[in-house]
Amino acid sequence: MGEFTEAPQERVARAAARLRALAADADVFVEGYRPHRMEAHGFGPEDLARLCPGMVYVSVNCFGSGGPFGTRAGWDQVAQAVTGACTVQGNAANGGRPQLTPVFLCDFLTGHLGGYGALLALARRAREGGSYHVQVSLCQSSTLLQRQGLVEDFAEAPGRLTADEFERYAATDEGTVYGDLKSLGPVIRMSETAPRWSKTTPRLGSSRPEWLPR
Repeated sequence: MGEFTEAPQERVARAAARLRALAADADVFVEGYRPHRMEAHGFGPEDLARLCPGMVYVSVNCFGSGGPFGTRAGWDQVAQAVTGACTVQGNAANGGRPQLTPVFLCDFLTGHLGGYGALLALARRAREGGSYHVQVSLCQSSTLLQRQGLVEDFAEAPGRLTADEFERYAATDEGTVYGDLKSLGPVIRMSETAPRWSKTTPRLGSSRPEWLPR
């Protein structure tokens, strides 16, 4: 007899069942696929609100929740291009030729806004109950940032972190499968909850799809 292999349909059904079981015990569900793709597989906001009343569902997309591009996929570089961030960066640092920013500004800011939206939704749920859908957009994040205006001569801007200050605020994770990692930790520090990684950064795909024991 040949070696048994699971059919693709069975593998997909098993994975969907596992995700549904995990979602049933979740407070927050975050997805960043092409708009409406999760709904097509039974994991849209209304689906999970029925499965787990009180769910806070966070959707991350490129172009926003409506408009002619609302169903299109996209990523940080696309958002920088279509919102003019590449032009602003190019005018400032590349002789007028469009250029991506040195960091993924849309990704980072959208992640922060999505996390903030989830916290607001959790707080409202605690007061009023209900399920919530938080929607954030890479393009909206880029335009929000640009509306704040530009700082001239940033190298000498007031409040800019020195190298020593960065080291003091940094959170590190050394010896990971990706090497030594360092990032700017939270500026606000609490005496009982110092910023840290509870475990080392894992290899992508190495974790089992299960909740850790509480």
